[in-house]
Amino acid sequence: MRGFPDLVVVCGDTLALVEVKRRGGKVSPDQERWLSALAGVTKVRSGVVVGDTVEVLLEQFDRLVGQKTDEGGTDDDC
Repeated sequence: MRGFPDLVVVCGDTLALVEVKRRGGKVSPDQERWLSALAGVTKVRSGVVVGDTVEVLLEQFDRLVGQKTDEGGTDDDC
């Protein structure tokens, strides 16, 4: 995904998503958007979804994320 941080590191109970730059390197607008969105995360979910259709995968994803809306989809932020 364009702009997603370079490193995903788990250390104990900490999940760190890190963008790596050389000295003088600049963060792109896509990277800024990712880092800003990730800075606001207060929950982390992990798991595996398995299915042969998009509908089955989305249903399992909804259960994993736990943010099912009244309309049956996920929250707009997901």
